[in-house]
Amino acid sequence: LVEDKEGRPVRGLKREDFLLLEDGKPQPLAHFASGTAERPARWITSRRRGMVGGETATPSPSSDAAVVEGRRIIFLIDDLHLSPSTLLVAKQALRRFVLEKLGPLDEAALITSSGALGMVQQLTRERALLGRAIERLSVQERTVTSAFDVPRLSPYHAELIDSNDPDALEVAVQELMASLQIDRRQATGMAQGRARQIVAENNAVTMATLSTIETTIRQLTTLPGRKLMVLVSDGFLLGGMRDSRHFDVRRVTDAATRAGVSLYSLDARGLIAVPPEMDVTQPAGYAQILPGVRSRIAQTGLEAQRDGLYALAADTGGRAFFHQNDLGISLTQMLAETETYYLLAFEPADSPRDGRYHKIEVRLPQHPG
Repeated sequence: LVEDKEGRPVRGLKREDFLLLEDGKPQPLAHFASGTAERPARWITSRRRGMVGGETATPSPSSDAAVVEGRRIIFLIDDLHLSPSTLLVAKQALRRFVLEKLGPLDEAALITSSGALGMVQQLTRERALLGRAIERLSVQERTVTSAFDVPRLSPYHAELIDSNDPDALEVAVQELMASLQIDRRQATGMAQGRARQIVAENNAVTMATLSTIETTIRQLTTLPGRKLMVLVSDGFLLGGMRDSRHFDVRRVTDAATRAGVSLYSLDARGLIAVPPEMDVTQPAGYAQILPGVRSRIAQTGLEAQRDGLYALAADTGGRAFFHQNDLGISLTQMLAETETYYLLAFEPADSPRDGRYHKIEVRLPQHPG
C-alpha cells in the first residue's frame, strides 16, 4: 500500500517507480501488478513457471498461474473481551458495513475468538448471510469477575497486585476494609487471592484469543489474493507480569507474513472516561479510596490493553483504530486504505540459505513523501 504524507492512497504508479532492495542490494522485479477493489491485480503462484532470468511479464489471463481475486475480509469478533454494550454497538456497525460498503468482489467471513461457534459464517459474497451471522453473535461471560465485586479489580490492577505492587495492593486492601469491616491481614490475603484468580482467567482468555487469531491466519495461507483480518475487541493484556506469561505475538506476525494477511484492530469501546469514576457505567462508592492511585492504574491499564491491539496491527501492515465511537468510520477508512494496491514479487538470486532474516525494502525514489 502506498500513501502520501496526508495518508491518502497513491494511484497510478508503474513498475519503474519502485525500487526493491534485499540487504541493501537492488533486485529485479519478477512480477508487478496494480489493482483496486473493482479491478483486482493479477497474482501469481510461487511456482517458477514463466520466470526467465528473474524477469517476467504479468501472466496472461489464460495462464493457470494467474488468478483474479477481490479482498477476503475475516471479521474476528473478540467475544472473550467485548462487553455486552460494546458488542451491541459493534454488531450495528458491522451490519451496516457489510450491507453497504463491501465491494462486489469482496468476500467476508465471521469468526469468534472463543471458538465456541467455530466459523460463524464461511467466506461469502452473500451480504444477507453475513447479516444473519452478525445477529447471532453474543458475549462469552467471565466466570471470575463481576462489575460489582469487592474489591473492584481490573485485569491490569490484578496483574499489578500479583507482581507485588504496593500501591495497587493498598487500594484493594482499603476497599475491602471499608466495605467488609475486616482487618488489614484478612483484607491483604483476600486481595492477593482475588488478584491471582483474575490473572489466571485473564491469561486463559487472552491466550485463547491470540491462538484463534494465529490459527485462523495460518488457515488462510493457501488462499490466493489479498486478505484482511478485522479484530473487533475491547483490548487485552499480553500476559501476567510476575511469571512472564506472555504470548509471543511474533507467532501471529510470522503467520500473517506467510499468509499475506494484514490485521486491522478496532477498539470497540471508542472514547473512554478516565478517571473511571467519570464513567456512568461504573458503580459508585469505590472511587473515593485513593483516587489518585486508582486513576493512575486505570490510565496505565487502558494503554496496556491497547498495546496488544496496536502491536498486532502495526506488525502485520495494518492499523489500529482508537478513540472512535463510530466503528463504521474506522471500517470505511480501512477499505479506503486497501482500495488501491501494488503487487511486487522478486526471486532471490544470491541470498545465502543460512536460515537468517534478510532486510527487504521498497522505495519510490522519484516520489519523495
